[in-house]
Formats: sequence, C-alpha cells, structure tokens
Amino acid sequence: VPPRHSARLGAGGAALEEAVKVALWGKEDQPGCWGFLLSPQKMAEYRDERRIFEKIYKSPGQKHQADERVRNLLGSELIAGQPALPRYPPPIIPRDWNRLAADHSDASRGIMELPTHEVRFAHDTQSEIFAHNHETGSKRTLLQLVVELLVGSTPPESVPMFDVCKHNGHWYCRSGNRRLAAMRLAQRFWPERFGYIRVKAVATDKIFLHGAPDRGKRPKLTTHQNG
Repeated sequence: VPPRHSARLGAGGAALEEAVKVALWGKEDQPGCWGFLLSPQKMAEYRDERRIFEKIYKSPGQKHQADERVRNLLGSELIAGQPALPRYPPPIIPRDWNRLAADHSDASRGIMELPTHEVRFAHDTQSEIFAHNHETGSKRTLLQLVVELLVGSTPPESVPMFDVCKHNGHWYCRSGNRRLAAMRLAQRFWPERFGYIRVKAVATDKIFLHGAPDRGKRPKLTTHQNG
C-alpha cells in the first residue's frame, strides 16, 4: 500500500515519504508499515514496487481507472506475495459525542466545535492534492497532512478553519472538504485528539445548493451519497 500511495501522488509522494521519515526518526521500534523507509535494503524493494505502480498511473486513461487496476493487483496478491488488505473497523466514538452534537442543533451561524464524524462531505469526489504552496513551491497532499497531524509537526489549530452549513438536518462542508478528510483520517488513529473540529457555520445559500450557472459556478453540494 505505501508504494501505491507514493506512486499515485506523483511529485507529492516524495513529500509524503519525507513526512513519514521525520515521524519515524529516532524511534527504537519502527511501528506500522512505514518502518522500512529507514532500511536501505527494504527501500530498494519498495522502489521496485513503486515503479510498478508508477507505470500504471502514467499509462493513458483516467486516474480512477488506474486505481481500479492497482486495487485488482493488490487484491490478487501479486505484489511481493502480500495477502489481501484487511478492512479497518470504524473509529471508536465516545458515547457523549452524539449528545454534544445535538447541543449544536439550533446553531446556524458563527464559530463552533462539532464532533468530527458529524460533519459531512459536500462532494462525491475530491482531489487529494491541496492548492499550490507559494512559500515552498510545492503541492501538499492530503495524506501528508494526516501524517503531520498525527506526529504533531502540524498542530490541528494551524489548519485553516472551513465553513459548514446545515442541510436536511445535517452539517455539510461548504468549503474545506480536503481538510475534513484529513481530520477524519487522523480521527481514526487518534480519536481523543481529533474528536472535534473547529468550524464556522454559515447560511445555506443558493450557491451551496444550486450554484450560479450564469456566473459559471457549480453547486457546492454535489454528493449523491448522503455526504
């Protein structure tokens, strides 16, 4: 899986690898599947596998088609004889989170904290690469942000706040779907630290629901999978 992610992200894959190396540096026991990044021999095997995936992602066609080919390859146990990937269980949700979410049910505007799992995505699909960083000259990836959040090199407070709005009784992203995805992933590994997210509640307007075709703006709400 690690070489697949690195290959899929293109130039951003190197930044992801570097973020993980920083997280592992100095640890006596190398946890998880990324410990091989500090082993020259295992890194050579890793690069061989990554080249297989890079060839797939560079071939003609849409990225989702390449994803399907890679998933089939992983599932068929053709890569390094590894078994099929396990399914991760849902995150552990403390009982009081649902009660606290209900406490915000009457709020419509302003800054608030919501349980991370209660905020829904407005899009069916979303790029995993953030906008160009003019300070570093590179593009940050969603997975890189997740790693940085988990190891503490990027505190959650430094991630820009995004807007949410109420629709059909639920909170949806009006902006910041990638940031929400990063927080959701971080929550799965550290629910106590990333159980809540600070957001700004705004009105549910015409742009969110229907867009503005006359101005070339698509609706913010494009999901057909209930967020």
